[in-house]
Amino acid sequence: QYMTAIVRDVMELEYKRYKYLGNGSIAIKKAGKTRVVSFNEVYNTLIDYGVDFSSSKVKDTLNIIHDYKEEK
Repeated sequence: QYMTAIVRDVMELEYKRYKYLGNGSIAIKKAGKTRVVSFNEVYNTLIDYGVDFSSSKVKDTLNIIHDYKEEK
C-alpha cells in the first residue's frame, strides 16, 4: 500500500499527465510533442526519488495503479 502511494506520487510529480502504455512504459507530452518513456527511464526516475523496490514490483505496481491487464 505504501509502495503504491509513493510510486503514484512520484509519477504525478515527475510526469504530470502521462498515458500508461503497459509494460511499465508511459507516453508524456512535452512542448506539444509526445514522447514514449521506457520502463528503464521510469524506474531510474523512481530510484532517484528513493524508491528502492525491485523492477518487477514497480512494474506490477504501475499495472495496479492503472488497472492494466496484459492481453492474453
